[in-house]
Amino acid sequence: MIFPMNKELDFTSKNYFFPTALVGSFCIHLSFFYILYNTNFTPLKQEQQIQTIQMSILEEKREIPKEQPIVQPTVKPKKPPPKPKPEIKKIQKPKIVEKKVPQVPMAMPKQETPSIDTAEKIVEPLIQEQTVVVASKQTPSNTEEQKNSFLSAYLSKVRTQIQANLYYPPRAKKFHLEGKAIVSFLIKKDGSIDESSLKIIHSSGKKILDISAIESIIQAAPFESSPQGELSINIPVIFKLKI
Repeated sequence: MIFPMNKELDFTSKNYFFPTALVGSFCIHLSFFYILYNTNFTPLKQEQQIQTIQMSILEEKREIPKEQPIVQPTVKPKKPPPKPKPEIKKIQKPKIVEKKVPQVPMAMPKQETPSIDTAEKIVEPLIQEQTVVVASKQTPSNTEEQKNSFLSAYLSKVRTQIQANLYYPPRAKKFHLEGKAIVSFLIKKDGSIDESSLKIIHSSGKKILDISAIESIIQAAPFESSPQGELSINIPVIFKLKI
């Protein structure tokens, strides 16, 4: 169709609308057939089949879990009951009985009464040699003979030491007082004496002589160490004026 060039186009006329609609419809149908022809639906089905096959294969490949072995509990052997310990009987040690030396009675010497007319006399204090041991607190392991020998030698030294320190009061000499006092006291192991144990067990009859006997023993102490531990002894102290 040839349109005159000098006339204006009339878009509302039938001669213009019909050809345009025909061309548009043709283009739309052509596009539809083109899309329909080029679209491939088969791969989608294949993918679904592949997925189903893979799923089945995966399901087949699942490992069947192995049955775990049943562990039986171990039974610990019972411990045997402890054997009773044998009772140990205590051996009783024999008691050591201390032997006491019997006190030997001492003979009382006769006292000589000095005459008033007698001239001045020489004073010589004497100690009776016989000494009585009352008790020994320790029991020596030596025999009786050895014990008596050691004891006699020790007491002889004690008597000599007391005699060297004997004090005769001047007033007693002035009035010619004589007598014998028996004193009991304790000699410790180290040779010292227990002053609280000093006591007169037999008075001389003159208080001044009794006091002097105790003071003489205190001045003579300490003695040598006791060979048998502590000793409690009775020793006579004699005060006698020598003509």
